[in-house]
Amino acid sequence: MFQKIAVFQPYSVFDYVEDPAMCERGKAFIYDMLEQGRIRPQIDPSIRRRRMSRRGTI
Repeated sequence: MFQKIAVFQPYSVFDYVEDPAMCERGKAFIYDMLEQGRIRPQIDPSIRRRRMSRRGTI
C-alpha cells in the first residue's frame, strides 16, 4: 500500500543515495525547486501538535 501512494518508489531512492555525486545532484534539485516555489514541503500536522504539546502551548 505504501508504494501506491509514494511519490518516489523507495527502492529507487536508495540507488541514488548510495552514489555521492547523484545524492548531491538530487539535493541541489530539491533545494532549487523549493527556492523557486515549484514544490512545497508537506509537514504532517501531528508533528506540529507534538511540538506544541511539549512546549505547553496546547
